[in-house]
Amino acid sequence: MNPLTKRFLLRGLIISVLIAVIIVGSVFIFVRLQLQAVKNNVLERHPSITSVEQVNTLGGWGESGMEYVLEVRKGTGSLYRIWSDEEGVITDEEVINHK
Repeated sequence: MNPLTKRFLLRGLIISVLIAVIIVGSVFIFVRLQLQAVKNNVLERHPSITSVEQVNTLGGWGESGMEYVLEVRKGTGSLYRIWSDEEGVITDEEVINHK
């Protein structure tokens, strides 16, 4: 293999890896920002919630309505699992640990 071909292959490989890293990083950042927005919306709409411990999403890519599951603390520290939409509207909740 001549040196010019090796150089082109190496550059192509490096560029491909960089593009893949940028795409994966962008998706990771997008998902984190979306979950942070849901957390902020829930905290703004519901002053009784003192902290959000965990946020997870239900469903998959391309679904019309996303639903989120959050573990939150209310008042004296009781832990609740709540289901919410992107706007922070709670559709259901259950007590996980009551203090």
